[in-house]
Amino acid sequence: MDEAAFLSRANCDDAVRAYHAFREVEQDAAAVQKIGRGRNRTAYLGSGIVYKVDGWPPENVHDHRILQRARHAGMPWAPPSALFELEDGNGYKQYVMAMPYFVNDGSAPDIEAMALLRAQTNNQLDDTNYRVVGGKPVVIDAGDIEKDDLG
Repeated sequence: MDEAAFLSRANCDDAVRAYHAFREVEQDAAAVQKIGRGRNRTAYLGSGIVYKVDGWPPENVHDHRILQRARHAGMPWAPPSALFELEDGNGYKQYVMAMPYFVNDGSAPDIEAMALLRAQTNNQLDDTNYRVVGGKPVVIDAGDIEKDDLG
């Protein structure tokens, strides 16, 4: 997905709705759809964008920075992302990360693209952290990648 097009669609209102759904605020939970839950984060779909809410705030900050660094380095597997800083009722910062929604399209992964993904992430990804679209892997979770891993 084109970064400018993505950034024009990701919005703070849906980020707030996802955060409220995570905190089980009923009126906003209906506005987004829960699509997954990992170790620290829950993913919600709103207007075709995935909004990740975490119970451990540094996770989204880390994931966003890794994806931005990889994207700006020209790594083809790194999608655009956005980070929304919210404040909870106690005055603490909470971060919601947004990224495009990807599903496996049934295509076989391109062997060279997969080898590049593995090389550039120091083999930090398992098959739950990326999707294959048009034969190309696209990362959906960079939480396990460290900045020093990026090759």
